[in-house]
This record gives sequence, structure tokens and C-alpha cells, in this order.
Amino acid sequence: MAREIEDKYLITNHSWRPLVAETTTITQTYLVGTRPITIRTRIESDRPAILCVKLPERADGTPEYEWQIPQWLARICSRWNSRTLCKQRHRIPWAGLTIEVDEFLGTLTGLIVAEVELPAYDHQYTKPDWFGLNVTTDKRYKNARLIKSGRPT
Repeated sequence: MAREIEDKYLITNHSWRPLVAETTTITQTYLVGTRPITIRTRIESDRPAILCVKLPERADGTPEYEWQIPQWLARICSRWNSRTLCKQRHRIPWAGLTIEVDEFLGTLTGLIVAEVELPAYDHQYTKPDWFGLNVTTDKRYKNARLIKSGRPT
């Protein structure tokens, strides 16, 4: 089991684009997307498909379990279930961390958020100038909520 500790920000401009080291396409299908538990599949270019279970958030992070599953099974889930989102994920090395910039596609086109996974809550890092509003605790920006409610206004 891993614990997910992350900060999430809206992006203010496109000055991050030249910093991208890797871009992949992600399709996530939410089998159970109502908190406190989220269960989803993820298909990401050139990587094994994943089944992920996220448990209720805690003070020390969000408990997260992941298992590799066959790509065909994840594809069946995405065809069977309409709660699927697609995004381009751009990875940017930053001060010993990785910033993941998610550029949403489909009905969420235009929404761009950055996530920084942290080794500990008190980990300090310099935020790039293209980070805007911190939406880490804003539940409207959780992927499971985005697929259900759409882009926040």
C-alpha cells in the first residue's frame, strides 16, 4: 500500500510546455467514484493497465492500492462504463520531484491542472510561476468528481 500525498494547482499559462520530459495519454474509468472509496482502471500509453483502489483520506495521506491488470480488461471496463475521462499527462522534473500536468480532453477540454506528489506533508519545494490557485482540498477538482459533475466554473 502506498500513501498519496500531493498538492494540486490550476495552471495560469503555457510556459511549462518547454519543460516537459514525457507525455502520455491516460484513460481512467471510475467503477466506484463516490467517496470515501474510489475504484478505477487506468490505461496509460506504453504502461501496464492498473486497477486502483483509493481509501478515505487521512491526515498522513490517501491510502492507495494498485494492481496490474490486462489491458483488455481495462478496455472492457471503459467501454462498459460511461464514467471515463481522457487526458494528456505531461511529466516535468522539478527540484528532485516530478510535476504531472494533466491536460484534460473531451468534455473537460481546457482544464489543465498540475499535481506534485510529495514524500511528506512538510516537504518544502519552490513552486513554478505558472502555478495558479491551489485546489488540493477543493473536491470539485478530484478526477472522480470531474467525471461526474463536469468542469468547475
